[in-house]
Amino acid sequence: MLHSLNLWPKELLMLERSFTPSEAERNAWQTEDMYEQHIQRCLWQRHRSAAHAILPNYTPVGWHECDLYVVSRAYRTVEYEVKLTLTDFKADVRKRRKHKELQNRCGKNMPNRFFYAVPAMVVSPRDVPDYAGLMYFRWSAPERARRLAAPLAAVIRTAPQLHDRRVTDATINEMRRTAYWRFWNERFGFEDYRRNSRAWAAAKT
Repeated sequence: MLHSLNLWPKELLMLERSFTPSEAERNAWQTEDMYEQHIQRCLWQRHRSAAHAILPNYTPVGWHECDLYVVSRAYRTVEYEVKLTLTDFKADVRKRRKHKELQNRCGKNMPNRFFYAVPAMVVSPRDVPDYAGLMYFRWSAPERARRLAAPLAAVIRTAPQLHDRRVTDATINEMRRTAYWRFWNERFGFEDYRRNSRAWAAAKT
């Protein structure tokens, strides 16, 4: 669910300064136990009605692996790089080849837009390169039982358009083929796990 910044606690936005220890402690529940899958689910909900294809952990032909890759109805692409900690964010920025291509807007099959997707309080906008956008995510309630299945999201900084090229139907078909084989691998893996679990349980009795 995408929220207006006006609905977010100002302490979470980190627009001008770093958090004090007391602020960080007071807001720790906002991002506790938040994982990549939670952020991917939120982004899927955001794009699902206006996209040809959405695929997590996907490597487009000629590009780098994407935590989430989206092809819009207008055949434009968006890459989301999910980072859960500041250490992970800094390590990603040090990927020289990828970020040089993004900065110079010269990568083959690079996305039209590139976002960092992070839990609130993790990365400051001033640390994000100018060729990237930034989104924050937080939980809807302190109590786990009252939280939505996916966190709330807010666009802190809109990603600039890196180029205006459109992808083709071949790109979308390749994503769908990848999802097709991934589905069957997951299905068989789950069935094998369930069968083995029953066998182990029977062996213990």
